[in-house]
Amino acid sequence: MNRCAIDVLELDSGEPVDFVLSVSEKLPMRTVSQMIGIDQANHEAVAYAAEALFSTSDDEYASIEECATHMVTQLGVLTQTGGELARKRRADPQGDLMTNIVQARSLTSICWRTRTSTAR
Repeated sequence: MNRCAIDVLELDSGEPVDFVLSVSEKLPMRTVSQMIGIDQANHEAVAYAAEALFSTSDDEYASIEECATHMVTQLGVLTQTGGELARKRRADPQGDLMTNIVQARSLTSICWRTRTSTAR
């Protein structure tokens, strides 16, 4: 069973649960993060950063400068997480999307170098 679905099933504490806050909001980013290969410990930070970057309504900032600073910070979280994961997957390939991306990038570089060296 999908790990994201198991997490949802583990919400049964006997207490009422807001399904949207506990499941519907989190499940898409958890699924995408799992497909990409992001460590589970980073799922919440990545989800928050992505939401902050792509949210269309963000009233918690008093100025455009504060909003810009927050967005740049969240972009840094995503960039750092992606870069670290790409380095890890080059060294230790797994069955995830990031492994496919770094392997495709490596293959494209090899093909491009081969093509340009034979064209001379």
